Amino acid sequence: MRMLRIAIVGALAWATTATAAPKGWLDQPRWPTPKAGDRIELTWLVYPIPPPADTPENTRAPLALEITIGGVTRVQKFPPQLGALKPLNLPLCEGAVNLVAYPFERGEVAKITFYEGGAGGFLVKRAASDVLSVIGWEQSDGACEVKGQIAMCPRHDKLVTKLHVPKGLEIRERIFEVDAKGTRHPFDCKS
Repeated sequence: MRMLRIAIVGALAWATTATAAPKGWLDQPRWPTPKAGDRIELTWLVYPIPPPADTPENTRAPLALEITIGGVTRVQKFPPQLGALKPLNLPLCEGAVNLVAYPFERGEVAKITFYEGGAGGFLVKRAASDVLSVIGWEQSDGACEVKGQIAMCPRHDKLVTKLHVPKGLEIRERIFEVDAKGTRHPFDCKS
């Protein structure tokens, strides 16, 4: 009888851990079954900069990313970001500006860049056909020594979270600036 109890407790413990969401994954709430016309909406929300504590250089813009499929939304919040949000630095604005300083790299599907004498922000990269990775990145301005040669400074990436997504859905990126009343305004790529 004692062995049976141990076996049952062990099986329950295994079942509980096997169904729990893996650490580092943003997999709740559950996505609906995709329908024709569904896509993955990646929406960056840049909130108003709160009054500075001491100087304008120390003000930081709150930031979040909404990931929406079929009316279900997951939200990833980030630390407030330092730097200017300009069309020149955003792949989303390619075509509206002649040159994008920080274009998409291989596998990237969305990217927001804040420039402050160096650049950084967050990006979304396709890690597999059914997995997206959200990554924080930063890059120093200017030239660095790389393997004994002068080159553009390397980018430093850090995984924030991952999420499973249905395969084969188109991805659409948007940026909204949110005013103090909570109203969303589409980012103007021509400003």
